[in-house]
Amino acid sequence: AALDGVDHQRLRADIDGAAAETLRDAVLACRRVPFGPERVLSYLVAIEAEMVNVELSLSAVNNGIDRGTAAARLRRGYA
Repeated sequence: AALDGVDHQRLRADIDGAAAETLRDAVLACRRVPFGPERVLSYLVAIEAEMVNVELSLSAVNNGIDRGTAAARLRRGYA
Protein backbone atom coordinates (compact mmCIF):
# COMPACT_ATOMS: atom_id res chain seq x y z
CA ALA A 1 0.00 0.00 0.00
CA ALA A 2 1.06 3.59 -0.54
CA LEU A 3 1.32 4.39 3.18
CA ASP A 4 3.50 1.43 4.20
CA GLY A 5 6.43 2.63 6.27
CA VAL A 6 4.88 6.03 6.95
CA ASP A 7 5.05 7.34 10.51
CA HIS A 8 1.32 7.84 11.05
CA GLN A 9 1.79 9.86 14.24
CA ARG A 10 4.15 12.27 12.43
CA LEU A 11 1.72 12.49 9.52
CA ARG A 12 -1.13 13.28 11.92
CA ALA A 13 0.99 15.94 13.65
CA ASP A 14 1.85 17.50 10.28
CA ILE A 15 -1.81 17.60 9.24
CA ASP A 16 -2.87 19.04 12.61
CA GLY A 17 -0.14 21.68 12.35
CA ALA A 18 -1.18 22.68 8.84
CA ALA A 19 -4.83 22.90 9.90
CA ALA A 20 -3.93 25.05 12.93
CA GLU A 21 -1.83 27.36 10.74
CA THR A 22 -4.65 27.73 8.24
CA LEU A 23 -7.12 28.52 11.01
CA ARG A 24 -4.70 31.01 12.55
CA ASP A 25 -4.30 32.80 9.22
CA ALA A 26 -8.07 32.95 8.72
CA VAL A 27 -8.64 34.28 12.25
CA LEU A 28 -5.94 36.91 11.78
CA ALA A 29 -7.80 38.14 8.72
CA CYS A 30 -11.06 38.17 10.71
CA ARG A 31 -9.52 40.25 13.49
CA ARG A 32 -8.78 43.02 10.99
CA VAL A 33 -12.48 43.47 10.21
CA PRO A 34 -13.85 46.13 12.60
CA PHE A 35 -17.49 44.95 12.64
CA GLY A 36 -19.50 41.92 11.65
CA PRO A 37 -19.40 38.16 11.98
CA GLU A 38 -15.66 38.00 11.32
CA ARG A 39 -14.96 39.86 14.55
CA VAL A 40 -17.28 37.54 16.48
CA LEU A 41 -15.50 34.51 15.00
CA SER A 42 -12.12 35.81 16.16
CA TYR A 43 -13.48 36.19 19.72
CA LEU A 44 -14.92 32.66 19.64
CA VAL A 45 -11.55 31.24 18.62
CA ALA A 46 -9.87 33.17 21.45
CA ILE A 47 -12.39 31.81 23.96
CA GLU A 48 -11.82 28.26 22.72
CA ALA A 49 -8.05 28.64 23.12
CA GLU A 50 -8.49 30.04 26.63
CA MET A 51 -10.72 27.11 27.60
CA VAL A 52 -8.03 24.69 26.43
CA ASN A 53 -5.52 26.58 28.59
CA VAL A 54 -7.80 26.29 31.62
CA GLU A 55 -8.28 22.55 31.03
CA LEU A 56 -4.52 22.03 30.66
CA SER A 57 -3.83 24.02 33.81
CA LEU A 58 -6.37 22.12 35.89
CA SER A 59 -5.18 18.79 34.52
CA ALA A 60 -1.57 19.68 35.38
CA VAL A 61 -2.52 20.55 38.95
CA ASN A 62 -4.59 17.37 39.26
CA ASN A 63 -1.75 15.19 37.96
CA GLY A 64 1.07 16.90 39.86
CA ILE A 65 2.84 18.17 36.75
CA ASP A 66 5.54 20.80 37.26
CA ARG A 67 4.28 24.38 36.79
CA GLY A 68 7.03 25.25 34.33
CA THR A 69 6.29 22.25 32.15
CA ALA A 70 2.57 23.00 32.15
CA ALA A 71 3.10 26.71 31.42
CA ALA A 72 5.33 25.88 28.45
CA ARG A 73 2.45 23.99 26.84
CA LEU A 74 -0.20 26.68 27.15
CA ARG A 75 -1.28 28.50 24.03
CA ARG A 76 0.04 32.02 24.12
CA GLY A 77 -1.43 33.42 20.95
CA TYR A 78 -4.96 33.17 19.74
CA ALA A 79 -4.07 34.26 16.24
